[in-house]
Amino acid sequence: MEQRVAKLEALAEKTGERLNAIENRLTSIETKLDGFNNLFATKADLHKAINDQTWKIIGAMITLGSVLSGIVFFIARNVR
Repeated sequence: MEQRVAKLEALAEKTGERLNAIENRLTSIETKLDGFNNLFATKADLHKAINDQTWKIIGAMITLGSVLSGIVFFIARNVR
């Protein structure tokens, strides 16, 4: 009977250590999430940032396309 109790106590200690490790991991994840939540206060801020970035990318692509079209036109007219 004492052997069984000793095994259970050892198992309880290991379980406690594993629970502490899990708690530490969850705490670090929570800290990271708090930092992310502070980056964008509301969903509206996040959506505004995404919208702004989208329009910057669209503008850059239009500019790049125009420049490339101009280069091709120049080459077609002047290079023989």
